[in-house]
Amino acid sequence: MKKLTLNLHGSDQENELLLKYLTNEGWEFTVDSREENIEYIKKVIAKYGATTTSEMEASCSPCISCINDDSVLVEGFDEDSVDISHYVGSMEVSSYTSTYEELDDETIGSIVELMQQYESDNLMPD
Repeated sequence: MKKLTLNLHGSDQENELLLKYLTNEGWEFTVDSREENIEYIKKVIAKYGATTTSEMEASCSPCISCINDDSVLVEGFDEDSVDISHYVGSMEVSSYTSTYEELDDETIGSIVELMQQYESDNLMPD
């Protein structure tokens, strides 16, 4: 039996299709809960320190919303909160801080992916 742990952050319909496919293909899986994902993010940051998408050289920042050239992006991460920037085009027009608990599941999933890379980068010898 093939085993897998999933971090789902697509739409409910996409997730349902993925789970049905995996079941039909004989995969055994567990799904991380929202709380487990937030706990993981906080654990990584507590261990390796606050960071930004710029410091991590991420290809992009997690997107809260994007309509035409109006974007709201998560760009900074510390143990209890995130720094969010609002852009119109390439100009930052505002910024604010939010908690992980206030973010939607898709954004949390994107941050988990970044933290997995951050953790991996910190485990690699220089």
